[in-house]
Amino acid sequence: MEWASGDEQVASDLSLPPPQRCELLSGIQTYFVQMLLFVIALTSLWYKRHVERPKRSVEIWMMDVGKQGLGAVVGHFTNILIAISLPHVTDQCVWYFLNFFIDFTLGMVISLSLLRLQQEIALRTNCPALYESGDYGSPPIWGVQLTAWLSIIIFSKGIVTSVLISSSATLSSIGNALFSPLAAHPLSELVIVMIVIPSFLNVVQFWIQDSFLKRDVGGKRYLYQKLHMYHMLLQHHMEEGDDLAVLDQVKQHGESNPNLWLLALKYFSDQKDPGHLQTLLSWMMDTSVPAPPIPPLQVVAILSQARDLPLSVVRPYVVSQLKQDQAHIDKEKDEIKKFQQDTAKMRAQVTALSSKAMVFQATKCDLCSHDLDLPVVHFMCGHSFHQNCISETDRECMTCGPEHRHFVALQSSLQTKASNHELFFNQLETATDGFNTIAEYFGKGIFKPVDDDDENHVAESVGSNERFSNEY
Repeated sequence: MEWASGDEQVASDLSLPPPQRCELLSGIQTYFVQMLLFVIALTSLWYKRHVERPKRSVEIWMMDVGKQGLGAVVGHFTNILIAISLPHVTDQCVWYFLNFFIDFTLGMVISLSLLRLQQEIALRTNCPALYESGDYGSPPIWGVQLTAWLSIIIFSKGIVTSVLISSSATLSSIGNALFSPLAAHPLSELVIVMIVIPSFLNVVQFWIQDSFLKRDVGGKRYLYQKLHMYHMLLQHHMEEGDDLAVLDQVKQHGESNPNLWLLALKYFSDQKDPGHLQTLLSWMMDTSVPAPPIPPLQVVAILSQARDLPLSVVRPYVVSQLKQDQAHIDKEKDEIKKFQQDTAKMRAQVTALSSKAMVFQATKCDLCSHDLDLPVVHFMCGHSFHQNCISETDRECMTCGPEHRHFVALQSSLQTKASNHELFFNQLETATDGFNTIAEYFGKGIFKPVDDDDENHVAESVGSNERFSNEY
Protein backbone atom coordinates (compact mmCIF):
# COMPACT_ATOMS: atom_id res chain seq x y z
CA MET A 1 0.00 0.00 0.00
CA GLU A 2 2.90 2.41 0.70
CA TRP A 3 4.30 1.80 -2.79
CA ALA A 4 0.96 2.60 -4.36
CA SER A 5 0.74 5.84 -2.35
CA GLY A 6 4.23 6.78 -3.54
CA ASP A 7 3.11 6.32 -7.14
CA GLU A 8 0.19 8.62 -6.58
CA GLN A 9 2.50 11.26 -4.99
CA VAL A 10 4.88 11.08 -7.94
CA ALA A 11 1.99 11.41 -10.36
CA SER A 12 0.70 14.42 -8.43
CA ASP A 13 4.08 16.08 -8.47
CA LEU A 14 4.35 15.62 -12.24
CA SER A 15 0.79 16.88 -12.76
CA LEU A 16 -0.20 13.50 -14.33
CA PRO A 17 -3.52 11.70 -13.78
CA PRO A 18 -3.41 8.86 -11.22
CA PRO A 19 -2.85 5.33 -12.62
CA GLN A 20 -6.06 3.73 -13.80
CA ARG A 21 -7.34 0.58 -12.23
CA CYS A 22 -9.81 -1.91 -13.68
CA GLU A 23 -13.04 -1.87 -11.71
CA LEU A 24 -15.84 -4.39 -12.07
CA LEU A 25 -19.12 -3.39 -13.62
CA SER A 26 -21.90 -2.46 -11.25
CA GLY A 27 -25.60 -1.84 -11.44
CA ILE A 28 -27.58 -3.01 -14.45
CA GLN A 29 -24.40 -3.71 -16.41
CA THR A 30 -23.51 -6.48 -13.96
CA TYR A 31 -26.88 -8.17 -14.48
CA PHE A 32 -26.51 -7.92 -18.24
CA VAL A 33 -23.06 -9.53 -18.22
CA GLN A 34 -24.16 -12.31 -15.88
CA MET A 35 -27.23 -12.97 -18.05
CA LEU A 36 -25.03 -13.11 -21.15
CA LEU A 37 -22.72 -15.66 -19.49
CA PHE A 38 -25.69 -17.75 -18.41
CA VAL A 39 -27.21 -17.73 -21.91
CA ILE A 40 -23.90 -18.90 -23.39
CA ALA A 41 -23.63 -21.70 -20.83
CA LEU A 42 -27.30 -22.63 -21.30
CA THR A 43 -26.83 -22.86 -25.06
CA SER A 44 -23.89 -25.20 -24.58
CA LEU A 45 -25.97 -27.43 -22.29
CA TRP A 46 -28.76 -27.52 -24.86
CA TYR A 47 -26.26 -28.67 -27.47
CA LYS A 48 -24.95 -31.26 -25.00
CA ARG A 49 -28.46 -32.66 -24.58
CA HIS A 50 -28.88 -32.70 -28.36
CA VAL A 51 -25.82 -34.90 -28.96
CA GLU A 52 -25.98 -37.16 -25.87
CA ARG A 53 -27.37 -40.71 -26.07
CA PRO A 54 -29.81 -41.52 -24.64
CA LYS A 55 -31.30 -38.05 -24.78
CA ARG A 56 -32.92 -36.68 -21.64
CA SER A 57 -36.48 -35.45 -21.80
CA VAL A 58 -36.95 -31.68 -21.84
CA GLU A 59 -38.53 -31.77 -18.38
CA ILE A 60 -35.62 -33.68 -16.81
CA TRP A 61 -33.09 -31.52 -18.66
CA MET A 62 -34.74 -28.33 -17.36
CA MET A 63 -34.60 -29.69 -13.81
CA ASP A 64 -30.89 -30.48 -14.20
CA VAL A 65 -30.20 -27.04 -15.66
CA GLY A 66 -32.29 -25.41 -12.93
CA LYS A 67 -30.00 -26.79 -10.24
CA GLN A 68 -26.92 -25.57 -12.08
CA GLY A 69 -28.46 -22.21 -12.94
CA LEU A 70 -29.44 -21.33 -9.40
CA GLY A 71 -26.08 -22.57 -8.17
CA ALA A 72 -24.33 -20.43 -10.78
CA VAL A 73 -26.30 -17.34 -9.74
CA VAL A 74 -25.20 -17.83 -6.15
CA GLY A 75 -21.62 -18.50 -7.25
CA HIS A 76 -21.22 -15.54 -9.61
CA PHE A 77 -22.59 -12.94 -7.25
CA THR A 78 -20.50 -14.40 -4.45
CA ASN A 79 -17.44 -13.94 -6.68
CA ILE A 80 -18.30 -10.29 -7.23
CA LEU A 81 -18.89 -9.65 -3.53
CA ILE A 82 -15.59 -11.30 -2.65
CA ALA A 83 -13.71 -9.28 -5.29
CA ILE A 84 -15.16 -5.98 -4.08
CA SER A 85 -14.91 -6.62 -0.34
CA LEU A 86 -11.36 -7.97 -0.17
CA PRO A 87 -8.43 -5.57 0.50
CA HIS A 88 -7.28 -3.62 -2.53
CA VAL A 89 -4.01 -5.41 -2.99
CA THR A 90 -4.66 -5.37 -6.71
CA ASP A 91 -7.39 -4.13 -9.01
CA GLN A 92 -10.85 -5.73 -8.87
CA CYS A 93 -10.65 -7.33 -12.33
CA VAL A 94 -7.51 -9.31 -11.53
CA TRP A 95 -8.95 -10.37 -8.20
CA TYR A 96 -12.21 -11.41 -9.84
CA PHE A 97 -10.27 -13.54 -12.34
CA LEU A 98 -8.23 -15.22 -9.60
CA ASN A 99 -11.36 -15.85 -7.59
CA PHE A 100 -13.17 -17.23 -10.64
CA PHE A 101 -10.26 -19.45 -11.70
CA ILE A 102 -9.73 -20.93 -8.22
CA ASP A 103 -13.45 -21.51 -7.97
CA PHE A 104 -13.35 -23.24 -11.38
CA THR A 105 -10.54 -25.58 -10.30
CA LEU A 106 -10.47 -26.07 -6.54
CA GLY A 107 -14.10 -25.11 -5.96
CA MET A 108 -15.46 -27.49 -8.58
CA VAL A 109 -13.33 -30.37 -7.30
CA ILE A 110 -14.62 -29.76 -3.77
CA SER A 111 -18.24 -29.46 -4.95
CA LEU A 112 -18.20 -32.67 -7.00
CA SER A 113 -16.38 -34.54 -4.23
CA LEU A 114 -19.01 -33.42 -1.74
CA LEU A 115 -21.72 -34.50 -4.18
CA ARG A 116 -20.27 -38.01 -4.34
CA LEU A 117 -19.90 -38.07 -0.56
CA GLN A 118 -23.52 -36.99 -0.21
CA GLN A 119 -24.65 -39.84 -2.48
CA GLU A 120 -22.59 -42.35 -0.50
CA ILE A 121 -24.09 -41.16 2.79
CA ALA A 122 -27.58 -41.22 1.28
CA LEU A 123 -27.02 -44.81 0.17
CA ARG A 124 -25.90 -45.90 3.63
CA THR A 125 -28.71 -44.04 5.40
CA ASN A 126 -31.37 -45.18 2.91
CA CYS A 127 -32.25 -41.71 1.63
CA PRO A 128 -33.44 -42.30 -1.96
CA ALA A 129 -34.05 -38.59 -2.66
CA LEU A 130 -30.31 -37.87 -2.52
CA TYR A 131 -28.96 -41.26 -3.56
CA GLU A 132 -29.00 -40.67 -7.30
CA SER A 133 -28.63 -37.14 -8.59
CA GLY A 134 -30.91 -36.43 -11.53
CA ASP A 135 -33.50 -39.05 -10.54
CA TYR A 136 -36.32 -36.80 -9.41
CA GLY A 137 -39.58 -38.69 -9.58
CA SER A 138 -41.57 -35.61 -8.57
CA PRO A 139 -40.91 -31.86 -8.01
CA PRO A 140 -40.51 -32.21 -4.19
CA ILE A 141 -37.54 -34.53 -4.76
CA TRP A 142 -36.07 -31.95 -7.14
CA GLY A 143 -36.39 -29.35 -4.39
CA VAL A 144 -34.50 -31.58 -1.96
CA GLN A 145 -31.68 -32.10 -4.47
CA LEU A 146 -31.58 -28.37 -5.25
CA THR A 147 -31.25 -27.49 -1.57
CA ALA A 148 -28.46 -30.04 -1.15
CA TRP A 149 -26.60 -28.72 -4.21
CA LEU A 150 -26.85 -25.08 -3.10
CA SER A 151 -25.55 -26.10 0.33
CA ILE A 152 -22.58 -27.76 -1.36
CA ILE A 153 -21.94 -24.62 -3.46
CA ILE A 154 -22.01 -22.35 -0.41
CA PHE A 155 -19.73 -24.67 1.56
CA SER A 156 -17.20 -24.89 -1.28
CA LYS A 157 -17.33 -21.08 -1.65
CA GLY A 158 -16.41 -20.76 1.99
CA ILE A 159 -13.35 -22.96 1.47
CA VAL A 160 -12.34 -21.05 -1.68
CA THR A 161 -12.72 -17.72 0.14
CA SER A 162 -10.53 -18.98 2.98
CA VAL A 163 -7.85 -19.96 0.48
CA LEU A 164 -8.07 -16.55 -1.21
CA ILE A 165 -7.73 -14.63 2.07
CA SER A 166 -4.90 -16.75 3.41
CA SER A 167 -2.87 -16.43 0.19
CA SER A 168 -3.92 -12.95 -0.91
CA ALA A 169 -0.36 -11.58 -1.12
CA THR A 170 0.87 -14.42 -3.31
CA LEU A 171 -2.22 -14.29 -5.50
CA SER A 172 -1.80 -10.51 -5.90
CA SER A 173 1.70 -10.98 -7.28
CA ILE A 174 0.48 -13.67 -9.67
CA GLY A 175 -2.43 -11.51 -10.80
CA ASN A 176 -0.25 -8.45 -11.41
CA ALA A 177 2.19 -10.54 -13.43
CA LEU A 178 -0.56 -12.12 -15.55
CA PHE A 179 -2.36 -8.88 -16.39
CA SER A 180 0.60 -6.49 -16.48
CA PRO A 181 0.38 -6.24 -20.31
CA LEU A 182 -3.19 -4.95 -19.89
CA ALA A 183 -2.45 -2.53 -17.03
CA ALA A 184 -2.71 0.45 -19.36
CA HIS A 185 -5.93 -0.85 -20.94
CA PRO A 186 -8.47 -1.30 -18.13
CA LEU A 187 -11.41 -1.60 -20.56
CA SER A 188 -9.80 -4.49 -22.44
CA GLU A 189 -8.90 -6.10 -19.12
CA LEU A 190 -12.52 -5.75 -18.01
CA VAL A 191 -13.86 -7.42 -21.19
CA ILE A 192 -11.40 -10.30 -20.94
CA VAL A 193 -11.93 -10.85 -17.21
CA MET A 194 -15.72 -10.53 -17.07
CA ILE A 195 -16.79 -11.84 -20.50
CA VAL A 196 -14.18 -13.77 -22.52
CA ILE A 197 -12.57 -15.94 -19.85
CA PRO A 198 -15.77 -16.56 -17.81
CA SER A 199 -17.63 -17.57 -20.99
CA PHE A 200 -15.11 -20.31 -21.73
CA LEU A 201 -14.74 -21.46 -18.12
CA ASN A 202 -18.50 -21.38 -17.59
CA VAL A 203 -19.12 -23.69 -20.56
CA VAL A 204 -16.50 -26.17 -19.37
CA GLN A 205 -17.71 -26.00 -15.77
CA PHE A 206 -21.37 -26.44 -16.74
CA TRP A 207 -20.57 -29.44 -18.96
CA ILE A 208 -18.56 -31.17 -16.24
CA GLN A 209 -21.08 -30.47 -13.49
CA ASP A 210 -23.96 -31.51 -15.72
CA SER A 211 -22.31 -34.91 -16.22
CA PHE A 212 -22.30 -35.36 -12.43
CA LEU A 213 -25.69 -33.83 -11.67
CA LYS A 214 -27.66 -35.69 -14.32
CA ARG A 215 -28.85 -39.23 -13.88
CA ASP A 216 -26.05 -41.77 -14.24
CA VAL A 217 -27.50 -43.85 -17.08
CA GLY A 218 -24.36 -45.72 -18.06
CA GLY A 219 -23.66 -46.90 -14.52
CA LYS A 220 -27.14 -48.35 -14.16
CA ARG A 221 -26.92 -50.18 -17.46
CA TYR A 222 -23.56 -51.67 -16.52
CA LEU A 223 -24.85 -52.75 -13.12
CA TYR A 224 -28.01 -54.38 -14.49
CA GLN A 225 -26.00 -56.14 -17.20
CA LYS A 226 -23.44 -57.54 -14.74
CA LEU A 227 -26.12 -58.72 -12.30
CA HIS A 228 -28.21 -60.25 -15.12
CA MET A 229 -31.16 -58.07 -14.09
CA TYR A 230 -32.49 -57.91 -17.63
CA HIS A 231 -36.03 -56.97 -16.62
CA MET A 232 -34.64 -53.90 -14.81
CA LEU A 233 -32.46 -53.09 -17.81
CA LEU A 234 -35.50 -53.34 -20.08
CA GLN A 235 -37.50 -51.10 -17.75
CA HIS A 236 -34.63 -48.61 -17.81
CA HIS A 237 -34.67 -48.46 -21.62
CA MET A 238 -38.44 -47.96 -21.53
CA GLU A 239 -38.09 -45.02 -19.15
CA GLU A 240 -35.48 -43.50 -21.45
CA GLY A 241 -37.72 -44.03 -24.48
CA ASP A 242 -35.03 -46.02 -26.31
CA ASP A 243 -37.25 -48.32 -28.40
CA LEU A 244 -34.40 -49.89 -30.37
CA ALA A 245 -32.63 -50.85 -27.15
CA VAL A 246 -35.87 -52.44 -25.89
CA LEU A 247 -36.10 -54.60 -29.02
CA ASP A 248 -32.43 -55.52 -28.76
CA GLN A 249 -32.74 -56.63 -25.12
CA VAL A 250 -35.81 -58.74 -25.87
CA LYS A 251 -34.08 -60.45 -28.77
CA GLN A 252 -30.90 -61.14 -26.76
CA HIS A 253 -32.33 -62.28 -23.42
CA GLY A 254 -36.00 -62.99 -24.11
CA GLU A 255 -35.50 -66.73 -24.62
CA SER A 256 -34.62 -67.30 -20.96
CA ASN A 257 -36.87 -64.48 -19.66
CA PRO A 258 -40.40 -64.75 -21.09
CA ASN A 259 -41.50 -61.76 -19.01
CA LEU A 260 -39.32 -59.52 -21.20
CA TRP A 261 -41.59 -60.26 -24.14
CA LEU A 262 -44.70 -59.48 -22.10
CA LEU A 263 -43.23 -56.20 -20.82
CA ALA A 264 -42.22 -55.18 -24.33
CA LEU A 265 -45.67 -56.07 -25.69
CA LYS A 266 -47.35 -53.91 -23.06
CA TYR A 267 -44.88 -51.06 -23.72
CA PHE A 268 -45.26 -51.02 -27.52
CA SER A 269 -49.02 -51.59 -27.45
CA ASP A 270 -49.43 -48.23 -25.67
CA GLN A 271 -47.62 -46.36 -28.45
CA LYS A 272 -49.46 -44.67 -31.28
CA ASP A 273 -47.06 -45.97 -33.92
CA PRO A 274 -47.48 -49.78 -34.18
CA GLY A 275 -44.24 -50.24 -36.12
CA HIS A 276 -42.16 -51.64 -33.25
CA LEU A 277 -45.08 -53.77 -32.08
CA GLN A 278 -45.36 -55.34 -35.52
CA THR A 279 -41.62 -56.07 -35.42
CA LEU A 280 -42.01 -57.78 -32.04
CA LEU A 281 -44.98 -59.85 -33.21
CA SER A 282 -43.12 -60.87 -36.37
CA TRP A 283 -40.26 -62.14 -34.21
CA MET A 284 -42.72 -64.20 -32.20
CA MET A 285 -43.97 -65.76 -35.43
CA ASP A 286 -40.46 -66.33 -36.82
CA THR A 287 -39.11 -69.73 -35.80
CA SER A 288 -35.51 -68.57 -36.37
CA VAL A 289 -35.79 -66.04 -33.52
CA PRO A 290 -35.29 -67.69 -30.10
CA ALA A 291 -38.56 -66.88 -28.35
CA PRO A 292 -40.16 -68.74 -25.43
CA PRO A 293 -43.59 -70.38 -25.85
CA ILE A 294 -45.86 -67.58 -24.67
CA PRO A 295 -49.57 -68.52 -24.54
CA PRO A 296 -51.34 -66.69 -27.38
CA LEU A 297 -54.29 -65.86 -25.13
CA GLN A 298 -51.95 -63.99 -22.81
CA VAL A 299 -50.56 -62.01 -25.75
CA VAL A 300 -54.04 -61.18 -27.02
CA ALA A 301 -55.13 -60.16 -23.51
CA ILE A 302 -52.24 -57.67 -23.32
CA LEU A 303 -52.87 -56.26 -26.78
CA SER A 304 -56.61 -55.95 -26.15
CA GLN A 305 -55.92 -53.29 -23.51
CA ALA A 306 -54.70 -50.91 -26.23
CA ARG A 307 -57.81 -49.09 -27.42
CA ASP A 308 -56.24 -47.50 -30.49
CA LEU A 309 -54.53 -50.67 -31.75
CA PRO A 310 -56.07 -51.80 -35.08
CA LEU A 311 -57.03 -55.43 -35.57
CA SER A 312 -54.85 -55.61 -38.67
CA VAL A 313 -51.76 -55.53 -36.43
CA VAL A 314 -52.88 -58.49 -34.31
CA ARG A 315 -54.55 -60.61 -37.02
CA PRO A 316 -51.34 -62.04 -38.63
CA TYR A 317 -50.09 -63.17 -35.23
CA VAL A 318 -53.38 -64.85 -34.29
CA VAL A 319 -53.65 -66.65 -37.65
CA SER A 320 -50.03 -67.79 -37.40
CA GLN A 321 -50.53 -69.12 -33.88
CA LEU A 322 -53.65 -71.03 -34.90
CA LYS A 323 -51.75 -72.66 -37.76
CA GLN A 324 -48.85 -73.57 -35.48
CA ASP A 325 -51.20 -75.01 -32.87
CA GLN A 326 -53.00 -77.08 -35.50
CA ALA A 327 -49.69 -78.40 -36.85
CA HIS A 328 -48.61 -79.22 -33.29
CA ILE A 329 -51.90 -81.02 -32.63
CA ASP A 330 -51.52 -83.09 -35.81
CA LYS A 331 -47.97 -84.03 -34.81
CA GLU A 332 -49.07 -85.00 -31.31
CA LYS A 333 -51.89 -87.10 -32.76
CA ASP A 334 -49.39 -89.02 -34.90
CA GLU A 335 -47.19 -89.63 -31.87
CA ILE A 336 -50.17 -90.71 -29.78
CA LYS A 337 -51.22 -93.13 -32.50
CA LYS A 338 -47.70 -94.56 -32.67
CA PHE A 339 -47.53 -94.95 -28.89
CA GLN A 340 -50.94 -96.63 -28.87
CA GLN A 341 -49.77 -99.11 -31.48
CA ASP A 342 -46.59 -99.85 -29.54
CA THR A 343 -48.57 -100.23 -26.33
CA ALA A 344 -51.04 -102.61 -27.99
CA LYS A 345 -48.16 -104.67 -29.35
CA MET A 346 -46.52 -104.86 -25.91
CA ARG A 347 -49.79 -105.85 -24.27
CA ALA A 348 -50.27 -108.60 -26.85
CA GLN A 349 -46.78 -109.87 -26.05
CA VAL A 350 -47.52 -109.82 -22.31
CA THR A 351 -50.78 -111.70 -22.89
CA ALA A 352 -49.07 -114.28 -25.07
CA LEU A 353 -46.27 -114.82 -22.55
CA SER A 354 -48.68 -115.18 -19.64
CA SER A 355 -51.39 -117.34 -21.27
CA LYS A 356 -49.89 -119.21 -24.23
CA ALA A 357 -47.18 -121.77 -24.65
CA MET A 358 -43.81 -120.53 -25.89
CA VAL A 359 -42.33 -122.47 -28.80
CA PHE A 360 -38.53 -122.28 -29.13
CA GLN A 361 -37.37 -122.98 -32.67
CA ALA A 362 -33.85 -121.54 -32.62
CA THR A 363 -31.20 -123.85 -34.13
CA LYS A 364 -28.09 -121.79 -33.36
CA CYS A 365 -26.67 -120.34 -30.16
CA ASP A 366 -27.17 -116.57 -29.97
CA LEU A 367 -23.71 -116.17 -28.40
CA CYS A 368 -21.34 -118.48 -30.29
CA SER A 369 -23.56 -118.94 -33.41
CA HIS A 370 -22.90 -122.71 -33.43
CA ASP A 371 -25.62 -125.32 -33.81
CA LEU A 372 -27.54 -125.89 -30.63
CA ASP A 373 -27.05 -129.20 -28.87
CA LEU A 374 -28.20 -130.23 -25.45
CA PRO A 375 -28.09 -128.97 -22.79
CA VAL A 376 -29.71 -125.72 -23.97
CA VAL A 377 -30.98 -122.70 -22.00
CA HIS A 378 -34.01 -120.89 -23.45
CA PHE A 379 -35.20 -117.43 -22.34
CA MET A 380 -38.75 -116.12 -22.69
CA CYS A 381 -37.51 -113.33 -24.91
CA GLY A 382 -36.83 -115.95 -27.60
CA HIS A 383 -33.04 -116.20 -27.34
CA SER A 384 -31.32 -119.58 -26.81
CA PHE A 385 -27.79 -120.43 -25.65
CA HIS A 386 -25.57 -123.42 -24.97
CA GLN A 387 -25.45 -124.11 -21.27
CA ASN A 388 -21.68 -123.87 -21.32
CA CYS A 389 -21.85 -120.45 -23.09
CA ILE A 390 -23.42 -118.79 -20.07
CA SER A 391 -22.45 -118.92 -16.43
CA GLU A 392 -24.58 -120.66 -13.86
CA THR A 393 -25.24 -117.37 -12.05
CA ASP A 394 -26.69 -115.61 -15.10
CA ARG A 395 -30.44 -115.35 -14.64
CA GLU A 396 -31.15 -113.08 -17.60
CA CYS A 397 -30.61 -113.12 -21.34
CA MET A 398 -27.14 -112.01 -22.32
CA THR A 399 -28.54 -110.22 -25.37
CA CYS A 400 -31.50 -108.44 -23.79
CA GLY A 401 -29.96 -108.06 -20.31
CA PRO A 402 -28.17 -104.70 -20.81
CA GLU A 403 -31.28 -103.09 -22.23
CA HIS A 404 -33.39 -104.52 -19.43
CA ARG A 405 -30.98 -103.24 -16.79
CA HIS A 406 -31.09 -99.80 -18.43
CA PHE A 407 -34.88 -99.64 -18.09
CA VAL A 408 -34.72 -100.89 -14.50
CA ALA A 409 -32.16 -98.19 -13.63
CA LEU A 410 -34.31 -95.55 -15.36
CA GLN A 411 -37.37 -96.63 -13.39
CA SER A 412 -35.39 -96.54 -10.15
CA SER A 413 -34.14 -93.05 -11.00
CA LEU A 414 -37.68 -91.82 -11.63
CA GLN A 415 -38.83 -93.27 -8.31
CA THR A 416 -35.96 -91.46 -6.59
CA LYS A 417 -36.96 -88.19 -8.25
CA ALA A 418 -40.52 -88.72 -7.07
CA SER A 419 -39.39 -88.07 -3.49
CA ASN A 420 -37.16 -85.10 -4.42
CA HIS A 421 -39.66 -82.27 -4.36
CA GLU A 422 -37.01 -79.53 -4.44
CA LEU A 423 -35.80 -80.75 -7.83
CA PHE A 424 -39.33 -80.68 -9.20
CA PHE A 425 -39.99 -77.14 -8.00
CA ASN A 426 -36.62 -75.91 -9.27
CA GLN A 427 -37.37 -77.28 -12.73
CA LEU A 428 -40.84 -75.79 -12.57
CA GLU A 429 -39.51 -72.34 -11.65
CA THR A 430 -36.85 -72.26 -14.38
CA ALA A 431 -38.97 -73.81 -17.13
CA THR A 432 -40.35 -71.58 -19.87
CA ASP A 433 -43.52 -73.69 -19.95
CA GLY A 434 -44.48 -74.83 -16.45
CA PHE A 435 -47.53 -76.81 -17.62
CA ASN A 436 -45.36 -78.84 -19.98
CA THR A 437 -43.02 -79.67 -17.07
CA ILE A 438 -45.91 -80.95 -14.94
CA ALA A 439 -47.27 -82.99 -17.86
CA GLU A 440 -43.81 -84.46 -18.44
CA TYR A 441 -43.61 -85.58 -14.80
CA PHE A 442 -47.01 -87.21 -15.12
CA GLY A 443 -45.88 -88.96 -18.28
CA LYS A 444 -42.83 -90.39 -16.53
CA GLY A 445 -45.05 -91.91 -13.85
CA ILE A 446 -43.47 -89.93 -11.06
CA PHE A 447 -46.76 -88.89 -9.45
CA LYS A 448 -47.97 -92.14 -7.92
CA PRO A 449 -50.71 -92.71 -5.33
CA VAL A 450 -49.43 -92.40 -1.76
CA ASP A 451 -49.81 -95.39 0.56
CA ASP A 452 -52.06 -94.70 3.51
CA ASP A 453 -49.62 -96.21 5.97
CA ASP A 454 -46.72 -94.06 4.80
CA GLU A 455 -47.34 -91.08 7.09
CA ASN A 456 -44.00 -89.44 6.44
CA HIS A 457 -44.55 -89.48 2.72
CA VAL A 458 -48.02 -88.01 3.18
CA ALA A 459 -46.60 -85.20 5.33
CA GLU A 460 -44.00 -84.37 2.68
CA SER A 461 -46.64 -84.38 -0.04
CA VAL A 462 -48.93 -82.09 1.95
CA GLY A 463 -46.06 -79.67 2.56
CA SER A 464 -45.15 -79.69 -1.13
CA ASN A 465 -48.78 -79.11 -2.13
CA GLU A 466 -48.95 -76.15 0.24
CA ARG A 467 -45.80 -74.70 -1.31
CA PHE A 468 -47.18 -75.27 -4.79
CA SER A 469 -50.45 -73.50 -3.95
CA ASN A 470 -48.62 -70.61 -2.29
CA GLU A 471 -46.13 -70.04 -5.10
CA TYR A 472 -48.36 -70.72 -8.09
